[in-house]
Amino acid sequence: MQIFRIVSRFLSRMGLDYDNATLRDAARLSIQSAIAAMVSYIVIRAIGSDEAFVAILSAVLILQPSVGGTIDAARTRIAASVIGSLIGLVSLIVLPTGFGTAFALLFTMLIINAFAQLKPEWSYGVVAAVALSIADTEDLTTASITRLVAIALGVATGLIVSATIWPDTATARFERHLSAALRHMADAMRNVSEKAPQEKPDTDIKGHQAARDSLRSAREVNEAAKMADHGAMTQRLQAADAASDAIWLLNSIMQRTEDLRQTPLEEPLAPISKLGGDVLDALADGELIHDQISNLSKAIDRVVTTCRDATMTDARGGDQAEVIAFAFGTLLAQMRGVADSQPDPTHQTPTWAERVRLRRRSL
Repeated sequence: MQIFRIVSRFLSRMGLDYDNATLRDAARLSIQSAIAAMVSYIVIRAIGSDEAFVAILSAVLILQPSVGGTIDAARTRIAASVIGSLIGLVSLIVLPTGFGTAFALLFTMLIINAFAQLKPEWSYGVVAAVALSIADTEDLTTASITRLVAIALGVATGLIVSATIWPDTATARFERHLSAALRHMADAMRNVSEKAPQEKPDTDIKGHQAARDSLRSAREVNEAAKMADHGAMTQRLQAADAASDAIWLLNSIMQRTEDLRQTPLEEPLAPISKLGGDVLDALADGELIHDQISNLSKAIDRVVTTCRDATMTDARGGDQAEVIAFAFGTLLAQMRGVADSQPDPTHQTPTWAERVRLRRRSL
């Protein structure tokens, strides 16, 4: 949405570098959480239960940035809640009468957090275990069932909200984060290419850290999600990551101003600043840009030839021209890697709702 780009630019002027993909995820999760909490409260009160707190926690904590992530969280947290309830129930049964709530909590937390260390995703069982440990009733079976019902109701509410209120898929989130990373890399590429003729260039790279943050977000989505085109996405992510490293290497080379300023690089580097940035922007838009990469390759060949003709050597006698050729060659190869693994625009992966309809027709 255009509004997130506007907000992103506004925050950037204030020194807060958040891309529109991150802002979009934050807005979606906050809206879904607010609606899930409200609906859970209304429903739990409507059925006459006093477990509103447990139901609301279940509904809000289950929400993940994508529908698929929420479904996976639902399965895990229902199982964790059952285990947590059993541990809480056992603690109250085993401990002698009179030990009280404090000892029940001590025993429960020792066990459930040991489980959570082995399986971090089961940490949600703490909610059910604590809820049962502090139960103020002697009918432990009824207390367990009541709280499990409240948890199940909250989980169901979270699932429905995730699937109906501004739903999102892991694939769409991956594409947004990778696109944001490539746009930041385009800014970094332009910034680095302009440093060669400068006497004292800045050591930082504009957009580099933002690109790394977006790549990390894309990696988290890719690792957590189970997508049909997971292999191609991993390939694109690895290529983009390597391209970012190549830009960083180029930036390190551009700090050697004494050597570079003695070489007529300003003219051959000028088109690279535009061509390299344009290629990365096009990749961010999902365009197939083989012609643009070919033009960039010719411009890079000209830079490398200029460096080799100048016989650039470092203090140890190493050939800096070969280092520059390696950095540019790696960058070009990884750009091609991203382009070659771009999704085919003529073939779109069916959405979750479309897959459900297809299954129903086949029955």
